[in-house]
Amino acid sequence: MSKKPSAAGIVLIHARLLIFWLRPWGLVQMGEREDRLDFQRSVSDDEAIMIPAGTWHNVTNTGRVPLKLYTIYAPPEHPLGTVHRTKAEAMAAHRQLAASR
Repeated sequence: MSKKPSAAGIVLIHARLLIFWLRPWGLVQMGEREDRLDFQRSVSDDEAIMIPAGTWHNVTNTGRVPLKLYTIYAPPEHPLGTVHRTKAEAMAAHRQLAASR
């Protein structure tokens, strides 16, 4: 995943999430409600953070270059072989999954 400088977005994922930072710096916020992200931690190169299942979270790029990171979800939320070619496709699938719960 890549995020432009200052890019952010609050998300709720129903699986455990592990985020690995590749470069440069970021800010992670999380909490039990979308409007109350009371945990906050700065992260940088080669660090990782675990976000518990069902936790609202926000990742902000605090650097001047695109943030590079990758994520691992457990258990998987998508059927084996799922590929989202665009963010719009991924968000539509996520909304559909959330509506079915």
